[in-house]
Amino acid sequence: MASKDFGMIAPDYDFFVSHSSEAEQDLRAFSPELTHLGPPDRPLRVLDFGCGTGGFTEQVLKLLSWPPELLEVSLVEPVPDQLQHAASRLALLTTQPIGTFSTLPDKFDRPFDLIVAHHVLYYMEDLSQTLRQLKRALAPTGLMLLTMASWQNFLMRLWQIGYAALKRPVPHHAAEEVAAALKQAGIEYRETRVPYEICFPDSAENRRKILRFLFGDLLPEIGEQNLLGEFARYVNSGQIQIATECQHLVLKGI
Repeated sequence: MASKDFGMIAPDYDFFVSHSSEAEQDLRAFSPELTHLGPPDRPLRVLDFGCGTGGFTEQVLKLLSWPPELLEVSLVEPVPDQLQHAASRLALLTTQPIGTFSTLPDKFDRPFDLIVAHHVLYYMEDLSQTLRQLKRALAPTGLMLLTMASWQNFLMRLWQIGYAALKRPVPHHAAEEVAAALKQAGIEYRETRVPYEICFPDSAENRRKILRFLFGDLLPEIGEQNLLGEFARYVNSGQIQIATECQHLVLKGI
């Protein structure tokens, strides 16, 4: 599935999450979309592709407020301990058994009413195939919510600078590649821009946390000095304050 193990960079990823409004703004943008699923008076099947430890999944399910006896949840996550943690966490929100998968199955026994892929498609080895599989798993009346940053996003620009220092292309995808793959497959979608902020006390170590989140064990090979300097323009009264955005791509089953 993914070529990146978030278990290795968990503390640095947690730092990013706790100092970013990304998840909050994503949920706010999701809210009106979720109303299209109708009143919570029928079984609802939900798939989170790349659920991590289930923190964002939990917030989505709470936003849905679906009766636990009518909620069926399936999770895809390649890191075993994160998948187990997510399943345990979400078991409190449903009385149904939670489906857990380390990779995306070619076929499910029944389609899903809601599919969420929250900032995970960057790392797909075969993006087009993954998108086709997800679309096949979506019910005719279902809703798919994809979130991705574009190459205009500050973090994505850091990727470009870092991999350029290694004289390598960025080995990850952006929102532009997802949109192109959807168009090539003839899959209709609607795209919106969702602004968010990254804000944290300025220090070399805090800047490194963001860089380790992005590059992991490649950071020493890249060399951090040029990358650390990229934060300088965002210093404001001892804080790093970055206004950036991500893209939401919304797909319907039909």
